[in-house]
Amino acid sequence: MKKKLLYLTAFPPNRMSAGQNYSRYTLEQLSEIFDVDLLYFDYKNQDIDGEDNCLSIEKIQVSKICKLFNSIILFFLNPIITNRFNIIKAFKLHKIIKKYDIIYLDFSQVFLYGLIAFKKKKIFMVHDVISQKCSREKSLFGKILYIQAFITEKIIFSLPNIYVFCVSEKDKNLLKGYYKIKAEVVKHFIEKKILLLNYNNIMIENYFCFYGAWHREENTEGLIWFIKEVLPILSIKINFYIIGSGINDNLKKKLNNFKNFKIIGYQDDPYIIIAKSKGLIAPLFRGAGVKAKVVESLACGTPVLGTEITFEGINFNDQKAIFVCSHPEDYINYINLLLSITKLEKINIRDKFLKFYINNESITTKISDLI
Repeated sequence: MKKKLLYLTAFPPNRMSAGQNYSRYTLEQLSEIFDVDLLYFDYKNQDIDGEDNCLSIEKIQVSKICKLFNSIILFFLNPIITNRFNIIKAFKLHKIIKKYDIIYLDFSQVFLYGLIAFKKKKIFMVHDVISQKCSREKSLFGKILYIQAFITEKIIFSLPNIYVFCVSEKDKNLLKGYYKIKAEVVKHFIEKKILLLNYNNIMIENYFCFYGAWHREENTEGLIWFIKEVLPILSIKINFYIIGSGINDNLKKKLNNFKNFKIIGYQDDPYIIIAKSKGLIAPLFRGAGVKAKVVESLACGTPVLGTEITFEGINFNDQKAIFVCSHPEDYINYINLLLSITKLEKINIRDKFLKFYINNESITTKISDLI
């Protein structure tokens, strides 16, 4: 008889963003060895993938009134983590929590629910260390958010019977340094569609791409920065494809002013587009954690141009694949360099990265060992 697992996640498990896709994959893997009940929070009217993997599914909505209540009552805690906390839902879960053998809490936004499962074995899946994320906000408000995040994570990671997983050695070291806890690293999985790419059937085309969930401010901010700072000093003719959902109307209007920008939108299989490109451009100035777009691009054999934040936690130091840019001129220089990239060079990047990155031990194996 299978053990019972409650899977509580901050976003619908689907393919709409890298983090959600990781949740979808993890849920699929865990359902093979556990009887899984899924609770997920409503997000921009998105649906879930993999309904057949769960015994029961419930969508949770948190009203603006509830968020305001939390911000007042829990003023000393970080709003990123308190926004999805519903005291009524927490009370109902507390009444049924005893029927589960283990609780899986996916994303920091739901970690407060660990309080209701005080004695149960709890898994915290850390996609970002929120205190680090907030430390990059340089305003006074950012400093307040950092203090709140540190207090909140300190409380959460002091709970008994917790097992913490994260996606990089960098985050593992941060968690140990900040909170004196031991975390285990589980790398982002590589999609089968990427592994099945065949460069014999791929022709490299004359474009670079941007890839991400465009409702996220850090992604939009980087794209707008590129348009303002890099595009005016780019003298060559090159096309840019923008892959991913969530581009707002204002950004669409800006992009429509440039004939060399093409909005591709959401794709079930974005990897063939990335594989055909000369490079992925990802200027990021905020955020934390491993950027799945970088992992996926390198696994396709496609070089990446970005900031130091872009490459956090990956530790892949191939100088033909990783291009760290500090100034607009750096992007110009590396774009010019990559114009002549060959199919053989991309195959070499792909082979080296997959050998470096693929992890044969899945999170499922690690979790099953806990019970």
